[in-house]
Amino acid sequence: MADRSRTRWSGGVKFSLVLACWWLSMATAVDLRAQGKPQPPKTAASPPPTQNTTEDTAKRIEALEREMAILNYGMEIVRDGAIAMGGLATVGLVLFGFLSWRRESRMQENYRHERQHFEKDQRRERVNYVKERKFFEMQTERRAAEESRLSAQQFEMGTLQSANIKGLGDVLKVIARASNIRLEREEAQGAVESMLKSIRTGAERRYLQARDEADRLKDVKAAQWPALPSDRRQVAIGALRLYQSVDDFIKEERSEKEASRHAMLLQRLGVFAYYADHNYEGAISYLTDAIKFFGEQVVDDQFKPAQAWARHFLGVLKKNWPLRIEPTGTSLRQAQELLAAAEAYLTVDSGQFLTPLTHAEVLSYLPNQQRLADEKTSKIIELLETLSRNQNADSIQMGLLPRAYLLRGNIAHMQGNQSAACNLFLKAGEVANANPYAWLSLAEATSDADNAKPYWAKGLALLSRPPAADKPETYTRVLVFTWGILASHALGDNDSYKDYRAAFDEIGLLIEKEGKYTPLFFSPTTKNLVLFDELRKQLAERLSKRAGPGLI
Repeated sequence: MADRSRTRWSGGVKFSLVLACWWLSMATAVDLRAQGKPQPPKTAASPPPTQNTTEDTAKRIEALEREMAILNYGMEIVRDGAIAMGGLATVGLVLFGFLSWRRESRMQENYRHERQHFEKDQRRERVNYVKERKFFEMQTERRAAEESRLSAQQFEMGTLQSANIKGLGDVLKVIARASNIRLEREEAQGAVESMLKSIRTGAERRYLQARDEADRLKDVKAAQWPALPSDRRQVAIGALRLYQSVDDFIKEERSEKEASRHAMLLQRLGVFAYYADHNYEGAISYLTDAIKFFGEQVVDDQFKPAQAWARHFLGVLKKNWPLRIEPTGTSLRQAQELLAAAEAYLTVDSGQFLTPLTHAEVLSYLPNQQRLADEKTSKIIELLETLSRNQNADSIQMGLLPRAYLLRGNIAHMQGNQSAACNLFLKAGEVANANPYAWLSLAEATSDADNAKPYWAKGLALLSRPPAADKPETYTRVLVFTWGILASHALGDNDSYKDYRAAFDEIGLLIEKEGKYTPLFFSPTTKNLVLFDELRKQLAERLSKRAGPGLI
């Protein structure tokens, strides 16, 4: 406003100066013009009116004309002055307009600059605001995600704690009722400690009960487990359930304080889980932990049998239940290593024939190991026959002799020596006349169909009928159904064939195909371990090569 006032005052002063200069110039021009004109002559003494009347009149007219000329001249000067004044005024107005226009232009230019600067600041502030807003939103989202993750972790930890410590429910009830915790802190703390002590006492009591129940079955031989009576199986299942109810912190304490004693319990629980509870995954877990706690160091004599049997039974499970993700043959090699380690203690010289015979069986399934398996089995047969002749063999050892003959027969069959296989299967049948697998294997190895029929008939008569409820293991039941299909087909027994085929197909639907482990089954036609789908395929190919009477 001050600049605008100063500008107006300066314009007024300039206009006043211009107007004053104009008036001065006009006055000067009039004076100069007047000086340049002749002055009218002074009037002489008038003659008497009578003499020069005409001359006076002429003079008056002349004087009047001069005055009119002067007046016209003055009017011309006034006109010229007016014109000059108008020109000067126009010039002044133009100059004033130009100055005003220039001032307004500068003001507008300054306003535009200020406006651009203001808009630039506004844009910068908006950009900064957007950035700050995005940063704030990112911080908020990150904080929300972090809080959500922490909440999820806390929820998982709470779930795991509630699952592992079942007795904490009573503790939580005590804590929930202690609303006046500040005033009753000592009393509540005492109650919590008492409850935790009660939980620990209960867990330790269940652990000791599980160990005592497991010790009741310590005299059961490994070969007796598949045919253990139901009442003894219930004892094993009871020990399993007691151990599963024990809190994890008690198990960890026991594994640290008395590792070998705890490992011996795990070894027995692994056997219980497989043969009594039919839980092969649990059995593998128990036996694996037992071997881990035993370690590779030398243990006391009282724990050496348990260490060896842990390796034996884990080798048996590895043989039939390999991991689905591992390469083919990996589990068999692991089983061979475990059984070899177990055989270092469970030797034939000490009267333990089951582990060496199982080791020989695993070797027979490995490539290029059939000769070593046959030599090991031949030595076992020789020792068992010597014990039998001297009447020093117990029932378990005598029960392993037909199995040894069957294994040697299977090896001869895999090597293409059908004659030797038939002789060995026949010896197995002679040693154990009620063993259906000896007669069925002999029938399968006999090339002449008519000569094979009596063996098929005898084996089928001794074989368990579907659903083979007396064979709780899936591996054994599949073997029963496979042999039943082959025998009934060869004999043309439609009813038996349908029963065994239906049982075979039904159990095939129940076999886990997407689990952590994949089961392997013994194939009577190839004498090797194969997947269930491969066994079904081999069985179909075998049946398609011969047409049984009245069967499709």
